[in-house]
Amino acid sequence: EQQRVAIARALVRRPALILADEPTGALDVETGAAVMALLDNIATESAAALVTITHDLHVAARARRHLRLADGVLSPVDLDRAFADTALGAVSA
Repeated sequence: EQQRVAIARALVRRPALILADEPTGALDVETGAAVMALLDNIATESAAALVTITHDLHVAARARRHLRLADGVLSPVDLDRAFADTALGAVSA
């Protein structure tokens, strides 16, 4: 509930860009999904860009574009490959 209140406060002014740093990090799966749905809906309704920083591939899967920041370099990510590598134990944080 606190997470939702914080989101509501931040979005009162209808920003053009929403930055969400680990928005589901301290939440259970169900609440995290609800928070992400809320962010998605608000971004869509207000025509805002939603940029989510996350270590959770399931949260990342909601996005249309995926980038990785490693050693100061931003590069595109093939999320299907990342999921496959995770299943094989090849991805590390």
